Order: sequence, then structure tokens, then C-alpha cells
Amino acid sequence: MAFIRERDLPAGRRYLVAWRDEHGKERTKTFTSKKEARYFRNQLDNDRADGVHVPDYLGKSSTFSQVADAWLVSRSLRPSSLDRDESYLRSLIRPRIGHLPIGEVTTGKVRDLSGELIRTQYRQGHTYAPATVNKAVAIVREVVDYAIDDGLLPAPAAIGKVKGAPKVTGSADRQELLDIPTVAQMAEMIDHADGNGVRFWGAHLAFLAGTGLRWGEFAGMMMDCVDLEAGVVRVRRQLARRGGGLELVDNLKTREARREVTLPGPVLERTREHIARFGVHEGRLFSTLAGARLDGSNFRPRVLKPAGAAARVPRVRIHDLRHHHASVLLETGTPIHHVARRLGHRDATVTLSVYAHVIDDLADDSAATAYAHAIGAHADSTADSPGLAEVVAFRR
Repeated sequence: MAFIRERDLPAGRRYLVAWRDEHGKERTKTFTSKKEARYFRNQLDNDRADGVHVPDYLGKSSTFSQVADAWLVSRSLRPSSLDRDESYLRSLIRPRIGHLPIGEVTTGKVRDLSGELIRTQYRQGHTYAPATVNKAVAIVREVVDYAIDDGLLPAPAAIGKVKGAPKVTGSADRQELLDIPTVAQMAEMIDHADGNGVRFWGAHLAFLAGTGLRWGEFAGMMMDCVDLEAGVVRVRRQLARRGGGLELVDNLKTREARREVTLPGPVLERTREHIARFGVHEGRLFSTLAGARLDGSNFRPRVLKPAGAAARVPRVRIHDLRHHHASVLLETGTPIHHVARRLGHRDATVTLSVYAHVIDDLADDSAATAYAHAIGAHADSTADSPGLAEVVAFRR
């Protein structure tokens, strides 16, 4: 007997009909409407009742997009991860190979996809980063593997079908890290964000760079996790995008993401000043000027990009402030496992893989000491510039 499973995806609700073939293997087909799913299920059950052999209804006629829908439904991931994969499928993959029968998604087709993405200029002459292209290829591989596991493709013929798909080389992480702001540039960014003496948005940039928090962790920081006397914040929640909206959730990226992060002295003082001047809205540590919840899609163009342009780093991203934080710690001798714990990485190997190029001679020192050295050096060199002594340790 066939049955229907329902699953909410970022693109909307999907209905997956599941049944077992004559060999006992489970088959599935995904529909966008419950009516179609019920019709298909009833057709299957009627055929079985009449003794009619139930064929592979997906088989060679299934397109990549159809199989991708079933793959998404089958996954048990956090909503933010499903959002990410659906976004890759929607914007990068489906428009290019979604119409192809799943059996035609060969290594050659994936190589063509990879090459096209590398050449594509999607905004103001920008091309997709190698990490983005590799992630898209990895998703295609997973969808094809799902088709093999589900019996939609014959395993012997499909082995290696996309396993030889090219990977864009050149260490995307390393390449992107080269674009993070220098000490002086970060100081300019904070001064520009403060603009006309308002001193509002600069506190946001200083906190991000001085703690290394992920954007979701920063935007989701509530006052019940902030101890201004001890100078510590506890990461327990994050602001996640779900179904087109923003929601405060307590399921973090990894178990290690639940951590305590000390605030360097200048960041602590700037945060206290910010709260005293602008207050706290609905328990949030940081909000917009109007007291609303922060949204990265607005923060980037309205705050970060103008500040970056003023400091001659127009392509700076929010995540580059996290990279900046880690680089300063490593360059000033903080042990790698301390950096990994502060960033909330699963283990130090993740930190090593991303920041290997800035690891020279690590000393047994703390994050606070590392930042004191960096801030002191920068403050001494910019003593005649108001506000620069408050800038959080930035990469030299």
C-alpha cells in the first residue's frame, strides 16, 4: 500500500508518495499538491489490487528537478540548512540542468555547469566564489546519489557518474580571506558607520569584529545572555531565516557553537555606551535605529557596504569581520584550540583548514591579551584620531 508524507520546504509544502516495488525496495515521487499526490497513490493501490505490475514511475522520465524535490523532502536538516540548499537549487542549479532527465546528468554536464557558474557575472561584474561553485556541484552529486540509492538509476552504470565532477581549485577560503579589512581600514569603517557623531552603527561593527560571532548569533543576542559586569556573552540562540521571515531559534550550527565569549575592553565599553544611549528593544542587545530586529539583507547594503567603500574594501562581507577576528588572534599568538573554541568551530582542524596561512608561531596567550597588544599598537599610531582607540583589534 502506498502512503503520503508531507514536508515543509523553503519553496513550500511538498507531498511525497512512497511505495514498495516487487523487490521490496521503497520508491518515491514528489508532488506540489495533495490532490495530485492522492490521485497517484490511489492509482498505485488500484493497480496493485488488480494485479498490475507497478513500474518505476519516476524512472528515466524523471527530471533532475523532480528528483531534487524528493531529495529535499528526504533530508533531516535544520530549516536554515534546507533554506540554503533550496536557494542553491533555485538560483544556480535548476535554471541550468533542472529540465534534464536525471539519467543525463553526467560528469560532462556537471563540468559544463561548473564552468558556466565560474564565468557568470551575477552582480556588478562579480563572479561566484569557488566555494559557491563547489557547493553547487556537491548538491548535484548528492541528488544523483539519491537517485541511485532510490533505484532511479542503475547503480553499476551510475557509479562515478558525477564523482569525477571537477572541483574548483585555489582554496576559496584563503582567496576570500585576503580581502578582509586591515587595522586602519576597519577603523575607517567604524568611524564612517558612526557618521556625524551619531555613534550607532559603529558599535555593531565593533562588536562583530571584537567577538567573531556569526551574523545569526550576533543578531540573535538577547540581554539575558549578556553579562556586562563580567564582560562575557553567552551564545545560546541565533536569528535564522525561515520561510522568507526571521525567527529566533535555539538550535545552533554545531554543539560547540554554544559557548561563552569574552568582550575585549574597548568592545565592552562601547557596548555599555551603546545601551546607555539607545536602550534595549524587546530584550535584544542590538537592533536597528527604529528598534526593529536586525536583518543582514538590509545591514549589508545600508551599513557594511558604504563603510567598506569608504575604507577602500568595497567587497567586504559580514563574515569577513569574523575572519578578521580569527586572524588577529592567530597572528598575535593565541593557541589554535583557543581560537577554535572562541569561534565555535567543531574542532581545531576546521580552524586550521580555514586560517592555515596566518598561523606562524602560536604562543600560549589568551584572546584578551592578544587584543590588548593589537589595540595598543593601533591606538599609539592613531592617538590624534578621535575614537580610533576604541577600535577592536584588527588585522595588521
